[in-house]
Amino acid sequence: MSITIREFKPSGADYAILADLLTRVWPEHPETAADLKNTDDMRAKHLVIRRFCAEVDGVPVGYASFGHMMWLYDPQRFFITGGVVQEFRQRGVGKALYDHMLKCVEDEYSGNELHTWTTDDRESGKRFLEARGFEEKMRSWESRLDPTDFDFEKFRYAEERAAAAGITIKSFAELQEEAPHLMRKYYELEWVLEQDVPSPEKEKTKPPWEDWLRQHSPENKEFTPDGVFFAIAPDGEYVGITELNNYEGNGLLYTGLTGVRREWRRKSIAMALKLQAIRRAQQLGNRTVCTWNEQNNPMYLLNVKLGFVAQPAEIWYTNKLT
Repeated sequence: MSITIREFKPSGADYAILADLLTRVWPEHPETAADLKNTDDMRAKHLVIRRFCAEVDGVPVGYASFGHMMWLYDPQRFFITGGVVQEFRQRGVGKALYDHMLKCVEDEYSGNELHTWTTDDRESGKRFLEARGFEEKMRSWESRLDPTDFDFEKFRYAEERAAAAGITIKSFAELQEEAPHLMRKYYELEWVLEQDVPSPEKEKTKPPWEDWLRQHSPENKEFTPDGVFFAIAPDGEYVGITELNNYEGNGLLYTGLTGVRREWRRKSIAMALKLQAIRRAQQLGNRTVCTWNEQNNPMYLLNVKLGFVAQPAEIWYTNKLT
């Protein structure tokens, strides 16, 4: 069996190939060429992204990629992904892809640190990574909610408690008339809340304003103005947020950031925000809501209380290259 590794091109044909490979490797998160292209179009220009395709007799059977991370940016730190379709696993394709990618990372970028993930139920994936020096750094849960028959009355107390604290909840779409102050408030709130999101690295990177602004504009097809909700204090301060990102290609809604400023916690604000997002999911056709939480994050327990169902744990691995 002859394995050929080639670099992906940002073309319609290659986006379609990549979407097909990703969907076959991770069927629980189907991809489309349009969504992949949109993600690349919104990517900050200083963030490297490289992808490779493995072919056997001209047929694509696997992929690998590496790129910088926006919130954990370091020019020598890369997040990698990869996968091989079921019928070609255990035949050297994954090794060929990884070796090719690693050489590129080290030779062209002097990369010295790799991050990646797999799910706890993929034993072969864990063995592959651990055999190459990757070590577990963090575990998270993906959780999913079908909002069709959600019982809002059961959680009405949360909205009443948040309102009693003087909190008003409004969507980004409702607040757009406040621009440009809305965007600056959004940007700064997200950065404050991001500090409390569990991460494999202590030091996070604040995205450049221009890059962040572009990703939160109508130019980004994933950005959903009426799916972003803010908790607003009586003095007008933005104290909490939840975000729903729209992936039209697979019909899923992905939760971005949900959080509340420390001084405003324990007032049921986070739950009140999540309830608004669930209402929006119903309005969008009862689309499944996906979210991710580190295993010790209190937000995970809040999601379970709301009825989110945990999927297999996701394990974040790191590898300090020497």
